[in-house]
Amino acid sequence: MIRHGWLQGFSYIDDAPPATQLYELYYKQTIFNDRLTLQAGRMDVNNIFDIPVDATDFVNPSASDAPLSLQNAPPSQAPGLAVFITAIPQSTVIFGAFFNGRSHPTALDAMLNTLATIEEPDGTSLNIEFDQNYKIAANMPGTVGIGAFWRTGKLPTLDGGVQSGTGGGWAFVDQTLWQTTDDTQRVAAWGNGTVNDPRVSEIDYSIQAGLLGAGIIPGRPEDKIAIGLDWAHISTHAGLPKSYEMATECFYECYLGRGITVQPDLQYFTHTGGGLYPDALIALIRVGVNF
Repeated sequence: MIRHGWLQGFSYIDDAPPATQLYELYYKQTIFNDRLTLQAGRMDVNNIFDIPVDATDFVNPSASDAPLSLQNAPPSQAPGLAVFITAIPQSTVIFGAFFNGRSHPTALDAMLNTLATIEEPDGTSLNIEFDQNYKIAANMPGTVGIGAFWRTGKLPTLDGGVQSGTGGGWAFVDQTLWQTTDDTQRVAAWGNGTVNDPRVSEIDYSIQAGLLGAGIIPGRPEDKIAIGLDWAHISTHAGLPKSYEMATECFYECYLGRGITVQPDLQYFTHTGGGLYPDALIALIRVGVNF
């Protein structure tokens, strides 16, 4: 779905429609010596699946979310159940089931949210992901993950038809390349790939990658600097002039103390909206407050 010109979006916060909404409200319980965790309520699917940790500070949502897999178009919150199983050391299996029904909002949505309904069919997203933590050296930990989803319901296709259900998948790796023994300085690389149904999603597959340095600026142990690339191939069913959209991003996250960060961010889009719009340069500053 093209939002304000681009297919991938440039930020879920800044590019989302104006609204007041209850974002997340859920209950979480861990049992069996931390081997099983249950999480039920209203949740953001993107906070559970497909998370290379070193990509989460990037503003472009494609960096740490499987882009446009239907369930992830903002807002991606939905009532559901997630199950985390860590029976094997360093390994986690995640199951999730989430109800997507923004065309028929629940009573809670109607009471607390002002987000307009959209033409999205009701359906359930079933998700599964396997994550494995590892180390290639004492100070070089990493994580690799692979997952898939299936979305039920009658879904519109790009050629104007309707089909029952659709699916997709993703894989990611997050690897520390260098780290001091006291963990105060580190450089990490991450990569992410997604596959979606070309009959339903404008983006049928995509690749994201980036580098992040934390504490490497002299005298600035809490600051971060990073660069990333988001490349999205466009389905031939979409009928767009170009075969891909690409976004390049760089940022510097400056820690001011007392939990406050200021993050100048630059993004450059090539073949914006699949070639429907000129190349675009986006500059923004994000302020974060943790308390």
